[in-house]
Formats: sequence, structure tokens, C-alpha cells
Amino acid sequence: MFSLDTHLLVVEDMKSIRSILVTQLGLLGFKNITECDSGQAAFQLLKSAQYPIELVISDIEMPQGNGIDLLKLVRGDRQLKHLPFVIVSIVSKKELMLEAIRNGATGYIMKPFNPPSLATQLGAAWKRHQEIIAP
Repeated sequence: MFSLDTHLLVVEDMKSIRSILVTQLGLLGFKNITECDSGQAAFQLLKSAQYPIELVISDIEMPQGNGIDLLKLVRGDRQLKHLPFVIVSIVSKKELMLEAIRNGATGYIMKPFNPPSLATQLGAAWKRHQEIIAP
């Protein structure tokens, strides 16, 4: 599983939802959480961060670079392509989930969520990530 010292990047355009997600991650014990409000800002931060981001948790629908666009940029970047990437959405359409998986998402979390369901989904994302990077 991700350690509690893992550097997380939470990407969500709605400040209230971003705050809830950050709070719930904090309740799970995560200490190093960086926030962005768009996919565009998140990609710039990923490329220039002073410390390595080790997990991205991104909303799927945002006005300035949505989660799938960000996922495609991350998967297309030589230095970032192996980064675990979890999509968060209120949308329950199978097409969006399948598009996220096809583009390399390691996990998918449906809103609303609570700390136990968040922990379960992050655990599943970690397991999938380990399967993807295993030799």
C-alpha cells in the first residue's frame, strides 16, 4: 500500500470537494498532500515539483484540462508515465470509466466517498499499479 509519507497530488476544480478529499486523506493518515484546481496546473506542477509526486488523484470533469486529458499527458511523458493515477468522478457512466482505464488509470473512485471507501479504492489502485509495473 502507499505509505502515509507518499506525496499525493489532488486535482479538483471545486474547492469544497477538493477540501473534503484532502480532509479525508488526512483522516487516513496521509501527510504530504498538494492541491491543484485544473489538469493544466497539475501537469505543470508534476513537471516542476521540488519533490516527487507519487500518486495523482484527479477529478474527471474540470474546465481547464480535465482528468482524462491530464492522464493522457502523464502517460505520454517519459518521466511520469509510471505514476499511479486515480480518477474521481460523480459520473457513473461506464464509457468514462472505460476511457480512463483504456488511457492507463490505475483506479476509479466514485463520489460521494468516505475514508473507508477511499482507503479501499486506494488499496485497489496500489495493487493494480504493482501489477502494471511488475517485471
